[in-house]
Amino acid sequence: MAYVANTHPLDTCDQFPPMRFTTLDHGDVELPKFFGQKWGVVLFYRGHWCGYCRRQLVDFQQHLTEIEARHGAVIAISVDSAAHARKMVDFGHLTYPVAFGADALEVASRVGCFYEAGDRFLQKTAFVLRPGGEIARASYSTGPTGALTSGDTLYSLEFFQKNPHHRTGILRPAEPVMATPEPPAKG
Repeated sequence: MAYVANTHPLDTCDQFPPMRFTTLDHGDVELPKFFGQKWGVVLFYRGHWCGYCRRQLVDFQQHLTEIEARHGAVIAISVDSAAHARKMVDFGHLTYPVAFGADALEVASRVGCFYEAGDRFLQKTAFVLRPGGEIARASYSTGPTGALTSGDTLYSLEFFQKNPHHRTGILRPAEPVMATPEPPAKG
């Protein structure tokens, strides 16, 4: 596993960087413009061969109607070839856009995610974007587990739509924690 030096994860309230991807059935898409005035869910997945990824993408397909009812849209992206991405679409009966041929190093440089240097695939990374492309939630993983679920996404969409002004702090270095001295023992 690797990360690009001098990059950091995108944080809540950051703007998602403009990126262009080719999808199987929806043409070229430019993120975050693709979502327009909808909430966006961006799922970077490891590849068609990853069982955890298959489960995640199927989970989003099974709850796509609920996500769309909350004014959301989903896109999944990997370094897979078009043929391998088609296997993922066919396996999960996916109807949302699935992009292929992403450059792992470029994506990792732009969004601060982890990737496999030898095999050049992305580790699972996901974003929930507000209309306009501001990041509402970000999920970074160093491996196949720890991924955003449709349930987390639906809860987040409901929460943010009920609380439109809610924002969290910007990523910053932690202040050093000073050790508190132990009180003297009573004896």
